[in-house]
Amino acid sequence: MQWQITQLGWATQLRTPRTASSEHSIAIDTGTIAVLRTHRLHQHKLRLTAGQAWADSGLVFTTPIGSALHPADVTDHFQHLTRQAALPPIRLHDLRHGAATLALAAGWA
Repeated sequence: MQWQITQLGWATQLRTPRTASSEHSIAIDTGTIAVLRTHRLHQHKLRLTAGQAWADSGLVFTTPIGSALHPADVTDHFQHLTRQAALPPIRLHDLRHGAATLALAAGWA
């Protein structure tokens, strides 16, 4: 989560943020920490299975061989899940705004 992901055409580039003010720390609850620890164990198993093919990207969310997920693939999968759950159309970016609205309403910001 230390990287900035930039979309240039179909290629995705990982790079550090342009300015120090672009770097942010976030607070997460113990439930989220537990989920991330479980995910890390799963990812470790994937790393062992992949062996030499593992791309050590240092990213939290990766393909089964450790490389970066392409943003378009994440979007497509998210849209598939929303259709499967019979939810109204929503973009991933809309979830960010919804979370910010809920955080403000809860007095977190």
